[in-house]
Amino acid sequence: MKYQAVFSDIDGTLLNNAHRVTDDTRRALARLRGMGIPFALVSARSPAAMAPIQQANGFQGPLISFSGALILEEDGTVVHSQGMCLAQVREIITFAESEGLDMAWCLYSARQWLVRDRRDPRVAMEEGIVGLQAENLPAGTWPREDTFYKILCICNPAAAPQIRQKMKDRFPHLSIVPSSEMMLEIMVGGVSKGLAVQRLCVHWGIDPRNAIALGDNYNDLPMLDAVGCPVVMGNAPADIQARFPFVTADNEHDGVARALETLVFSADREP
Repeated sequence: MKYQAVFSDIDGTLLNNAHRVTDDTRRALARLRGMGIPFALVSARSPAAMAPIQQANGFQGPLISFSGALILEEDGTVVHSQGMCLAQVREIITFAESEGLDMAWCLYSARQWLVRDRRDPRVAMEEGIVGLQAENLPAGTWPREDTFYKILCICNPAAAPQIRQKMKDRFPHLSIVPSSEMMLEIMVGGVSKGLAVQRLCVHWGIDPRNAIALGDNYNDLPMLDAVGCPVVMGNAPADIQARFPFVTADNEHDGVARALETLVFSADREP
């Protein structure tokens, strides 16, 4: 099989536990680009938190951000945009605050990352991971933006399941998915990494069955199901590993590079 595109999650997949791309993986991505195969990052992150990873590691490509709510071509052209309006955002945040939910919320537009208090340790942790600074949105004020792509809820892990259920009960029309044991991603209904991968494949004229996707967590499942060659990282939960036949090494041991060697580079050498 000659694969025509590769899609990869970022945290826990492309990045190791120090939030870096390993040398072997960096070389593999350069080799992939030399073969003319597009490598698209797929993440719940914003474009502003994804582009620096490309720049720091010498590769380019499309960005599927906010778990598929915003898709950008390599040159920044918008392929797809599906966000929430300010009225929806106000309703969600007001509900969370009035219920006293044990979480810090982060609100994202295409250009801004807004929080109630940057001094919150949970916000500081996220700033350290993505390498960006949030902006304070004081109580009683609201932004002037009219399109928002995601609300990230950083929760006490013990409270996360209950918070998710409360949100789903109150807002059944929204997409509310966990991206880790302490993070919930809230987006408009119908948004998923899987649909985004399919949209980008249609945009390119590629059959998703001829694509590879790499992921490590539950919010990656739609993306893994959407392609012909799903690859699960060795650090993924055991039940995810059990669902798919191809499990590569973990993100600390060049799992992305090893998968590409087996599926793309070795296959390319076959007569």
